Amino acid sequence: MSEPAIADGPNDNEHPSNPKPLSEVRGVRFSLGLRVLLLVMAANSAVFGAGLVFLVERISMEREEVSERFRKLLLYTLQGTINPGGELKVASILEWPWWGEFSDAILVDRNLERVESKELVPRGVFLNPLGAAHRSLSFDRGSVLEAISSSMSTSENILASGGVAIPIYDRSGEVWGGCWFQVPAGAGPRELALDLLPWYLGNTLLLSAATFWVLRRKVLGPVQDLAAASARLSEGDLEVRLKVPSSSDEIADLVQGFNDMAGEVTRARVHLEEVAADERAKARTAEEAAMTQRRLAAMGELAAGIAHEINNPLGGMRSAVESLERGDLDPERRERYLQLVDGGLVRIQGIVGKLLRFTPRASVSEAPFELKEAVQDAVALIEHRASSQGVSLEVQLDAAGETKVQGDQSEIGQAVLNLLQNSLDSLEDGCRSGSPELRVGLLSKDGECRVQIEDNGPGVEPERLARLTDIFYTSKDVGRGTGLGLPLALHVASAHGGRLLLSSEPLQGFLAELCLPIAKEQK
Repeated sequence: MSEPAIADGPNDNEHPSNPKPLSEVRGVRFSLGLRVLLLVMAANSAVFGAGLVFLVERISMEREEVSERFRKLLLYTLQGTINPGGELKVASILEWPWWGEFSDAILVDRNLERVESKELVPRGVFLNPLGAAHRSLSFDRGSVLEAISSSMSTSENILASGGVAIPIYDRSGEVWGGCWFQVPAGAGPRELALDLLPWYLGNTLLLSAATFWVLRRKVLGPVQDLAAASARLSEGDLEVRLKVPSSSDEIADLVQGFNDMAGEVTRARVHLEEVAADERAKARTAEEAAMTQRRLAAMGELAAGIAHEINNPLGGMRSAVESLERGDLDPERRERYLQLVDGGLVRIQGIVGKLLRFTPRASVSEAPFELKEAVQDAVALIEHRASSQGVSLEVQLDAAGETKVQGDQSEIGQAVLNLLQNSLDSLEDGCRSGSPELRVGLLSKDGECRVQIEDNGPGVEPERLARLTDIFYTSKDVGRGTGLGLPLALHVASAHGGRLLLSSEPLQGFLAELCLPIAKEQK
């Protein structure tokens, strides 16, 4: 189902009377300079951050190298202080001069016993070469002993409590015990970052300020002026121009190019307005002529049907008049012939009245009327054509609910007539099954009264359905259609606040619904 919509296009002659001043537009566009400033600061931060990461990694590697040297030195020293019997030269260990390079250390032999509380307790050698007074209350000696025990069992270095536990071997290569030690942490990444922060801030501010000042003077300012001028030009201020910088660089070329372009746009705009006005006048003239032609063509197509409808009673009336002229009729037959003549005249008067309701008037009278009447008039004018085409015409106009609408009955009748003729045209090309059928119905629903016209013709492809309401678009052969019937129906529906709904599929027939709002006094 398709719902054509009519939308007004932009008015090419409208221009803003008060374009934004250059300073205001520049203020809005100042975000470009802010973005450049942030970009410079981000680039400087990235370079500085990369250098900091490299420095931290370098310091970490050096700390690991120092720790490894102390570990080897400690192992060598301890191994030399163990007697062949497994006894440790405690005095030599405590007098070792390198203990000052460590921040903490614990030395035990392999005599570690796990008591009932599952805690390891040293039963042999247990030395604190640097003392225990400097340790905090949160020092976890149990974790350190567990790490030493694990290192003795696995012969691997174990990290624990900020230090490392290592196994100690005697001269025969057997595990004698273990040692846990800490190397001074020195400056970590956080401390290093705090130390370098003033340098970073100073460097970033100076570099960003200098770069931004140069960019602002040489690039950002002219670019913002160009952006502001372009905005004013797009809003219709064709007189905007920029002062060309004295420097002979790309920015000066760009400003000069903008001024030249603005001049060309001004000249082109004036020319296009003149051409557009001329073309609009021609289009209006052509459209009015086409609409008039379509109305005349529609009435011409009905001429044969109207003549047939009038000739039928005229034939009987002529015979009755000839009989009356003889003067030898008895009173009863004379009365019957006079009634025949009167009935024929009434019938012809009704046909002419229906035709007159479709004739355009100089002044349009909009008033509430029964939509059923307009549909009946339109159906009456195509009955002869439907009969001559062999089309079965089914009319159901007894809708439940209100069917009175507001508008010009003649215009709406013309729209219904165009929709009926469109269906009859399509049925000339065949039908999907059986004999050709045309159904006309009336439906009152949701505050609307709908005229439904459905045929069982060949239908329309989806890609063509949306174009059927385009003026002059027709799928008929040359000479058979003008492409104005459905556009006229759409125009009438829109003018009366209604809609025209079209739905179809190939080989599935065609349904047109003219939807009009129910008259306010009836809602």
